[in-house]
Amino acid sequence: MARPRSLRILNIKQDILSRIEEGYLRPGDAFFSNRSLARRYDISYQTAHRIVSELTQEGLLIREVGAGTFIAGDSRIPESLDIIMNTRAKITGSFGHFLMNLLVEKLDALEIPYSLRYQYGSISFQHRTYPILWECPTLLPKLAKSKGFGMLLSNRPPPGLTNPFIDSVEIDDFAGGILAAQVLKKRTKSKDIIVIGGPKNDLRSKRRIQGFQEILPQATILHTRKWHYESALSVVDKLGQYQPDGIFCANDRLAQAVHFYYKAQKRSAPPILGFDDAPISREQQISTIGIPWEEFIDAVAERAKLRLSGYNGTAARTILAPRIIHRDTL
Repeated sequence: MARPRSLRILNIKQDILSRIEEGYLRPGDAFFSNRSLARRYDISYQTAHRIVSELTQEGLLIREVGAGTFIAGDSRIPESLDIIMNTRAKITGSFGHFLMNLLVEKLDALEIPYSLRYQYGSISFQHRTYPILWECPTLLPKLAKSKGFGMLLSNRPPPGLTNPFIDSVEIDDFAGGILAAQVLKKRTKSKDIIVIGGPKNDLRSKRRIQGFQEILPQATILHTRKWHYESALSVVDKLGQYQPDGIFCANDRLAQAVHFYYKAQKRSAPPILGFDDAPISREQQISTIGIPWEEFIDAVAERAKLRLSGYNGTAARTILAPRIIHRDTL
């Protein structure tokens, strides 16, 4: 007659089952050796052997002679990258288009396999891939449900159960806002500063403005409905009500609109500072708080390579510091 299971064994098995259900242990992952399991749960070697044997009999573990014990099921080690971009990345000269081209060029050079597509409505992740998302917030719930690893570009994952599985590479927007304020404060010697931010609920815009206000809390804040140049034009028309000694824009498209306004009005523009170092800032010689693009793309490629190698450690947040790029508008 089989010995009755103790409450201790049941609790240990339930903990292991929870780890599998929540994605911390994944199909194909190596499982603890009997000795490691005994140390982890402070049990005897014999009890650990019994637990592993039961989980194997129940089909949750697989033993391979000479290799070890593994979580049962189809291995989730990705074979390629699944890059999904917001459709805005199709616009030549846009931030997304620039980012996409840099990333593709890097992956091609490293011979890392990938597919590239744009989000149109409902979309499914490809089998055995590592998704890399840019501006696709509606796909986050689907990524969470898949219990697979993925990466966000220029954004941070939401808190919660998915957090340990979503890598990210982003810019320290708060520090960038502080840097912008320090530059304008030194350049203008004045308190009459205007900040033109993106949408009020956009986290990147919020962090950039919050950083700016750490140094210049009295700055006047204006918001656009969208990040686009066209949306900014309706806001910059309000500049006629002010006589600012400096203007900080939360991205380069907004700075482009401000630059156009002063040129159209045939007025002398105050120092104008953008954010991102997108192509438009280079074309129009707009000073900006620049993303270190080379380091950004290197970080994405290195993390992707690690995931393709089978690494299943907790998610990494790579946060890069921006830098000032002086051009004609400052």
